[in-house]
Amino acid sequence: MFGAMSAFGNPLGLMKGIGDGASDFFNSNVDGIKRSVEEMDPRYAVRGIYEGSTSLGKGVVGGLAQSAGSITSTIGSNLSALTLDSKFKSRRQEIMGQEGPQTLLESIGSGGGKIIDGVLEGFGGVVLQPMRGAEKHGAKGFGTGVVRGLTGLVFKPFVGVADGLSDVLKGVEAGVGFGGDEGGDGWEGGIGGGSGVRVWRPRRAVYGRERAIRSYNGEDAAGSRLLTRTSMGKAR
Repeated sequence: MFGAMSAFGNPLGLMKGIGDGASDFFNSNVDGIKRSVEEMDPRYAVRGIYEGSTSLGKGVVGGLAQSAGSITSTIGSNLSALTLDSKFKSRRQEIMGQEGPQTLLESIGSGGGKIIDGVLEGFGGVVLQPMRGAEKHGAKGFGTGVVRGLTGLVFKPFVGVADGLSDVLKGVEAGVGFGGDEGGDGWEGGIGGGSGVRVWRPRRAVYGRERAIRSYNGEDAAGSRLLTRTSMGKAR
């Protein structure tokens, strides 16, 4: 439980990603060498090195991105509480609960937008908070609004930066294909997709607002797939 806490960047997920990548690296190289010997064709060994190295790179880069993204998301949540603006906090929670960017390009655009929104919210609150306070509670409300506005001016831009970085890091995860089967339902099989049994399974489920990755669970994956299709149907 401790290792999966988002404040610590989900170190168990990071170790799992690196461990899976290292395992794939070893197995792909061994399988490639064996098949090269059997077929008298060095291309299988080269392919094994390529696929193993790719998987290891995905595990390291994707695991680091996921762990860092979990930390920045937690920082954003904590800083949003310090803004003293309940409406700002509620809007942020609603936005963070939505589906995140699916590509690196989308994540850069989304992250940049959140940074800009944080800055605009900070400067806008300096004017709006005193006005709202005065409307509700007169002079006392005006003074409270000034305090809230200045507090928001300090913290809201940092919330935007933290949330923007979280989006970019999610894009990095997606860009390297971290988790392997997250992108969609698909087939799993041996090296080169050749001999051996190939099994179809739904994409891996992700958990929480940080979209943390855990060990594959068939029931969770099937449930996540059903919810996704239901949501898509309603959107139409």
